[in-house]
Amino acid sequence: MLYFCSFVATEEAARIGMVSYHSHILLSIESEYAQYRLWENRSDGSFFTHLRYANKEEHIMADQTQVDMLKYQGVDDWNRWREENPNTGVDLSRAYLGGENLQGVNLAGANLSRADLTGINLRGARLDGANLNGAHLSGARLSGAHFPGADLTGADLQSAELDGAEFRQANLNKANLKGAQIPGADFVGAYLAGADLSEANLQGSHLSGADLTGADLTKTIVTDATGLW
Repeated sequence: MLYFCSFVATEEAARIGMVSYHSHILLSIESEYAQYRLWENRSDGSFFTHLRYANKEEHIMADQTQVDMLKYQGVDDWNRWREENPNTGVDLSRAYLGGENLQGVNLAGANLSRADLTGINLRGARLDGANLNGAHLSGARLSGAHFPGADLTGADLQSAELDGAEFRQANLNKANLKGAQIPGADFVGAYLAGADLSEANLQGSHLSGADLTGADLTKTIVTDATGLW
């Protein structure tokens, strides 16, 4: 696997360093703000590209060993490792996992803040108490996934498939759920203040005790939803 990087930084950027490590590019950036784009050239000839942002107070990369385990060893090995190492933290912040098939994966308590999970398959996954602050989940397949107590502040879930998902006591403050398919989902006690639920399908969902202050419900389907009014 080969990675190429190009960088664009502000005038305040003093230095950008780059070293190769296990076929991945590690970055050393000394600036108040920088942005960079990463291309991955895959063995089948395809490639993807994604844009990331970082400042000097942020960690730039996730734990690459954990990312590789998920992507190349599969869900069964990952879940076994989680069972055998219950006290080991999971840092997948800002990781690129777009389009991966991680159905049924155990990511409870994981740090997935600002991760790119666009189009990912997380059906039936465990994300209890996970940090998904600012994560990119547009078009993700999340049917039956479990998010109780998770932090999805500002997460992008536009057009995601969320039927039957559990969001009890989850924080979805200012999350983007526009056009999402969410029938039968459990939002009991969830914090949805300022969330964009426009054009979403909430048919039969459970919203008792949910805080929808300032939420956008324009053209939202709420047929048979409970606890909404």
